[in-house]
Amino acid sequence: MRDLGWLAERRVVVVIGGDVALQHDLSAGFREQGLRAEAVADLEGAIARTFDPDVLLTCVPLDAPGWSGFDILSLIRSHEQSRAGTSAPVVAVGRRCCPETRARALAAGFISCLGAASVRSYHLDETLLRARTLRPHLHRYTHSEDRDSIVARFPNDSHFEEGRHAILGLALAMDSGGTHLLQRSLMAVYRGEAQDALGSAVQLGAIAQGTGASRLAILSDAMAASLDGGMDSIERSVILSRVELDRVVHTLREEALQSFPS
Repeated sequence: MRDLGWLAERRVVVVIGGDVALQHDLSAGFREQGLRAEAVADLEGAIARTFDPDVLLTCVPLDAPGWSGFDILSLIRSHEQSRAGTSAPVVAVGRRCCPETRARALAAGFISCLGAASVRSYHLDETLLRARTLRPHLHRYTHSEDRDSIVARFPNDSHFEEGRHAILGLALAMDSGGTHLLQRSLMAVYRGEAQDALGSAVQLGAIAQGTGASRLAILSDAMAASLDGGMDSIERSVILSRVELDRVVHTLREEALQSFPS
């Protein structure tokens, strides 16, 4: 067995419901890595468990009965926001993880996407390494470090009738538009269309600069630069860009509500 001393403080993987056979394969794979896999059927209990300090990551089924994995991810995010904290990194799992599904998952905020064919030691190694190294960077519900420059774009008149709605609209547009560009860039990468991937990254950077979100623009530039690297480097850049996008959106929403109280 490999030396997993670097994982000593977090040794639990929470596996939420889903396909029984895949759940079994995942649990067995993580146990081979020296980790303890906990299969949890109760959704609320599983979500609460993801915040415990011994949990390294959470596996979410893309097609759970009555829920999509993206619905579950949204629930986890809502708990993060109410707690003003960070859950364990979340991995999407399913019978298949085609390029379209993988691109959508990473653009939405999952750190990886595992399918039945992906439950192999080297894929799990990569996922575990991401969970360990990216976790300190995944706190989404805090203000962006560019808060001042973002706020500087707000209307100066605090009595501006449409101000609050305009800024909340911008937050919504940043969220949906940014997610779309991240997904489009990844899909272009998976298809081998480097120029299209670069174009989406550059477009996201331009939108970020126009909003005063310099950190997001820098990460977009890093995403563009990563296109010359390996797939892991590209996907990590997308994951970090997604996190900063969430911070920018959070900043916009919070500041709009404070500047233009209802």
